[in-house]
Amino acid sequence: MHSLFARASRVDVVGRRLPKSGREAALRRLVVRFGRATPEHLRPGTLAPTYTSKPLVTFRGAPLFGELAVLRWLEVDGWDGVWVDTFHGRKFWRDMPHRSAPVALPTPARALYDRIVAENGGRASGFFDVMAWRGTQTAFVEYKGPGDRVGRNQDAWVEAALAAGVPAADLVIVAADDGGGGGDEDDAMPNEWTVTT
Repeated sequence: MHSLFARASRVDVVGRRLPKSGREAALRRLVVRFGRATPEHLRPGTLAPTYTSKPLVTFRGAPLFGELAVLRWLEVDGWDGVWVDTFHGRKFWRDMPHRSAPVALPTPARALYDRIVAENGGRASGFFDVMAWRGTQTAFVEYKGPGDRVGRNQDAWVEAALAAGVPAADLVIVAADDGGGGGDEDDAMPNEWTVTT
């Protein structure tokens, strides 16, 4: 994850109170500025409105959804992975949906995915956006674009991932710094995560 960390304008630790245990999980958050794509969205009708309403960012000049840009930066460091698109029916993408088809997870990644879903009561909701693997390590990255909030199911998913054996160090938040000017990045990206020191 060196390339993502190198792009971060700030790295901090954020905490969330977990719903079942009541304990707090401390996760690293990277505030990263991505390039803005032109146009900023896919043309209406290219995909369903739930896709075309998503803002585009750039990775080395190519327009992508933020989740895929995060994946591209991980790939720079030798990771393989997918965008876990839970909102559209548990699909896994390696490229933009209008240019590709969903992919299947490799067997070890699928087993971990299924274990986390089982720990989450059979629900995939709240699953972090990017699942990436390199060697025996699997990491999960949640992408938060400007104005995105933590979903109410996210705390339960974090607790399920930890219960499935995922170390907290392998759960990372990437918050897009929109460069909104003058404000703290937390103002540009309200997210209800508590910053701990």
